[in-house]
Amino acid sequence: MATNDITRLWTFSDGSQAPDAPPPVTDAQLDEFEIRYGIKLPPEMIKLYQQQNGGFSERHLFSFWSIQLGKNSDITTLSSLIDDHDEDGLESIWKKQLGDLNRVFIILGDGHFYFVLNYNEIRDGQPIVWYVSDEVVRSTSLNFADWLFSDGGAA
Repeated sequence: MATNDITRLWTFSDGSQAPDAPPPVTDAQLDEFEIRYGIKLPPEMIKLYQQQNGGFSERHLFSFWSIQLGKNSDITTLSSLIDDHDEDGLESIWKKQLGDLNRVFIILGDGHFYFVLNYNEIRDGQPIVWYVSDEVVRSTSLNFADWLFSDGGAA
């Protein structure tokens, strides 16, 4: 992708879009999500989800999780996954690196790794994107928009 054109993120290199792409997120879904968790999503993320509520991005080679579609891949807190991962003792590792896991939101991942928005680390009013995989927890040092178009955002 030659430019940082958020309107093209859901478009594949051949100009097509996923036939099973979810519809755009509604204002009601956004409001409910932000009120429930007491956060404000990054403006660029809102623009992206107003086009399509999650789904596959060829640039990232993984599906972005959706906002409140009632599926297994809805954006949720990292703390909600502890039951799936705590047999490995990861909760204390994750908390040490990320802080309060109820303020860390998974935006994409496959069950083995995740990219998350860490609301415990705010820069210029926006959360920082982190990479989490078992015992590997690293900050990208980028906000959502910068991460989205960085080489670090590509899988």
